[in-house]
Amino acid sequence: MLFDVSPMKYALTFIAGVVVGIVCLYAWQGYQFQRITMGAPISQVSSEDITGRQSFAVTYGRSLRVVTADSGAAFTLTLSQLPNGNVGYAWKSDADDLKSGQGELFEKYEEIAKTPTGRHVKDAGGSLRIKLDGHSLDWSAGSDGSGYIYYNPSKLTLAYQDKD
Repeated sequence: MLFDVSPMKYALTFIAGVVVGIVCLYAWQGYQFQRITMGAPISQVSSEDITGRQSFAVTYGRSLRVVTADSGAAFTLTLSQLPNGNVGYAWKSDADDLKSGQGELFEKYEEIAKTPTGRHVKDAGGSLRIKLDGHSLDWSAGSDGSGYIYYNPSKLTLAYQDKD
């Protein structure tokens, strides 16, 4: 034999393994980074609120019933699409007509990286929090007619109001 293929075979196998390892690591880091930066505003809540946090798909214009676990207080919450493209919310207490509130929600992101896995962004001053009588829920946009509310089910329950 003119040359021995064994050393070349081992070298190519080693190089292929390194390349596959780098690609997998890059993909995993990209996934983790995108999961954190593209998801709900995790940095705005305490670590205990993140544990067990769930998303609730909300259709704008439909009333939601929000009940607090600590006191059992119930609220009606409605989100609606505004003409300027933002989302408005209004809430009122079911027990006390004087307790109510409203606000406006919008996403504003700054692109910090563009990779093969997608765009990576960070919050650049959006309004992503629904403030509801001492409680708060996080929000993110979905489509034109819907979005997502993020909450801790051990502190609050959410459900669509039954139509009367």
